[in-house]
Amino acid sequence: MLRSLLPLSRFLKLKSIHRLLQRRQTLLQSPISCELLFRRRRSELKAEFLGERLKWLKLPVLVLQGERDESDGAILSHTYAQLTPQATLLTIPQAGKDVLQSHATAIAQQIREFAATTAAKS
Repeated sequence: MLRSLLPLSRFLKLKSIHRLLQRRQTLLQSPISCELLFRRRRSELKAEFLGERLKWLKLPVLVLQGERDESDGAILSHTYAQLTPQATLLTIPQAGKDVLQSHATAIAQQIREFAATTAAKS
């Protein structure tokens, strides 16, 4: 189907169809990747979903998020923080999705403060 749209996409100067075809070709070159991504059992997928298990956590949890992160990871961070009873969600100012690399010092400080506060409460 994508191949049939390719001439039209060239005429309309749409690059998305061409990119999708390139991704498809890349995936076809790696059958193991396709197997891992698309032919997984329902039980395998369900095992990766943490949402049902987060409510079982009985200890304080720190979730750190970059302020400018607009990826799926940001959505997951907020979701995990909401689903975990004792979670604290902290946003690192000026940080994007590469928060671990770009703001390591700020993260270390937040973890130290969280650990100190948590230890003082118990």
